[in-house]
Amino acid sequence: VYNIIIEDKNIIAQIKYTGFQDYTILIEMPYSYMLESLTDAKIQTAAVIFIAVSVYILLMVLFSNLFSRRIHKLIKKIEYFEKGELNVKLKIGGNDEISFIDKKLNEMAARLDKLIKEKYIAEIDRNKLKLDMLQEQMNPHFISNSLEVIGAMASLQGCDDVEMYIKKLGRMLRYNITAD
Repeated sequence: VYNIIIEDKNIIAQIKYTGFQDYTILIEMPYSYMLESLTDAKIQTAAVIFIAVSVYILLMVLFSNLFSRRIHKLIKKIEYFEKGELNVKLKIGGNDEISFIDKKLNEMAARLDKLIKEKYIAEIDRNKLKLDMLQEQMNPHFISNSLEVIGAMASLQGCDDVEMYIKKLGRMLRYNITAD
């Protein structure tokens, strides 16, 4: 390949020798034509690269937004759980790690809600039993105190026999209370 200048024109020339009857072929091409072709190829290559990078960035932004939205839903659900709202139904679709975490969070919240309700009911039952026991204790004490007042009144009136029977009845009642 030779670079030849003829009449102020830059030409690229290539000489080929053929094996057929000793012919020589001379191929000439203006240098500017070659540069135009290279410039067009550079522009086309740059355009293709720009479009490919733009599509890649667009896909990454879309994927990132989708991923971020799902993570934000998961965080919002955890914040509801933190406040004690265990029946929140923010569904996060899909079949990946985030949806697996969502599914396990829902299961955990359901178990936790069940345990809280069971504990609450058990606490109510225990308090009711304590109240019943206190009421049972109060009745014998009330009767015992009432008997003591009646015995004191009988003593003041001079009814010694009545006072003696009331004291025996009070002792028997106190014995039964402490035996329980």
